[in-house]
Amino acid sequence: MANYYVKPNGNCDLSRMSDPHGEFVGKNVLIERISLDELSSKFNNKTADECNEILAFCRKRLFDYRIRRPYPHLDDKV
Repeated sequence: MANYYVKPNGNCDLSRMSDPHGEFVGKNVLIERISLDELSSKFNNKTADECNEILAFCRKRLFDYRIRRPYPHLDDKV
């Protein structure tokens, strides 16, 4: 949650420009807001390498979940 700025009630409430159409109310858009060094300093018992391994595992889980969603329709007309 710390690395991707995930909030319990969604993170698109920073300004009206964050979500002009109201599509993401209560949802989170993953945004990397801090560096790996800052993340490791937040969690004193983890090194930057350990944080990187954890993030790699999390990215894989997110990708595995995302790949199961239906793909959007493509506009392939020329």
